[in-house]
Amino acid sequence: MLILQPCVPAYRVPFFARLSELGKVNEIDYLIFAGQPEGNDALRADVPQNSDVVTVRSRRIGLGNREFIWYRLPALWRQADLVIAEHTIRNTAVYKWCYARRPQRFAFWGHGRTYTKVKTGLEESLKARLLRRADWYFAYTLGGAQAVGASGFSRDNITIVQNSTDTSLLEKLRGEVTDRDVRAMRDELGLDAGRVAVFIGGLDESKRLDFIVAAAQKIAAAHPDFKVVFFGAGSQQPYIEEQARLKDCVVYGGRADAQMQAVVSKIADFIVMPGRVGLVAVDSFALELPMVTTRWPLHAPEFEYLEDGVNAVVTRDDIEDYAAAIIGLLEQPEQLQSLKSNCAKSAKEYSIENMARNFHQGVLEALAMPSRKK
Repeated sequence: MLILQPCVPAYRVPFFARLSELGKVNEIDYLIFAGQPEGNDALRADVPQNSDVVTVRSRRIGLGNREFIWYRLPALWRQADLVIAEHTIRNTAVYKWCYARRPQRFAFWGHGRTYTKVKTGLEESLKARLLRRADWYFAYTLGGAQAVGASGFSRDNITIVQNSTDTSLLEKLRGEVTDRDVRAMRDELGLDAGRVAVFIGGLDESKRLDFIVAAAQKIAAAHPDFKVVFFGAGSQQPYIEEQARLKDCVVYGGRADAQMQAVVSKIADFIVMPGRVGLVAVDSFALELPMVTTRWPLHAPEFEYLEDGVNAVVTRDDIEDYAAAIIGLLEQPEQLQSLKSNCAKSAKEYSIENMARNFHQGVLEALAMPSRKK
């Protein structure tokens, strides 16, 4: 079977590796075709260095204010028993697979509904038309699956994947962190014994970094030893570097690999993320760092994993309210410890192992459907 991706970021490589292992048990070969990363994906340098992904030629074509991706695919796709592609209108291969040269079985993989941007009538209409041509749907989360089912797609042909990252690695590395590691990172970042919040992710507009900086200043006014440390790369890295030079409560720590994140989890109290929450929700569970976020309308599907007051804090989309909630956490250690404990429990539910098993089971069920070709 074949999976086509626009690109494969590093965090997806462990998932595809586990999927391949599961496939061997049932004599299923998973072939992953992907184009080259561009835009924010390239800026973040979040690209796998070694994997079994087959890179195919692709070209991004602008048409008005929209972008389409053209792929030069090997003829091998015609032999696949099942072809899976992201549910989007930008993939030109999807139109061929839906209306012209249809694979034996065709499935979409995606959010299930539009989460991270304002909906447009044309795009929603095209996505609905394409959806009706699919045989199966792999939805990231329960909310996406419900949206697909509500559109009229057979609920029996929907798999809830429970999108995740490789949390087992983070958990393992956390257990190996020493006091010496913690002291070294504190020294490197210039952190004293004060309270610390952390941001880990792409430094781009969707993360609303200016919101965090503004809130940090209000928090520092009440707790002068408070600091927020930013880890990541992206188009707004210069802004964060400048804020770190200008404000004592802001620190820039560069990029944080899994090892660094594990050490950070022993220093920080929680993760600040008022902008787009996606897979970082899963990382927050594994790191036992509760997420403090807002009811912003453009979160990614994984925002659904967060439970306000249980494994996260979700405030109104307001800087004053956000800062007040964080000050409250700093002054209520029992509440913070309860959130951390519940993060550890949530980490057992959302894992890349569970995600691979869910996806593979969906593939088995989709392959059991009658083929479109005789």
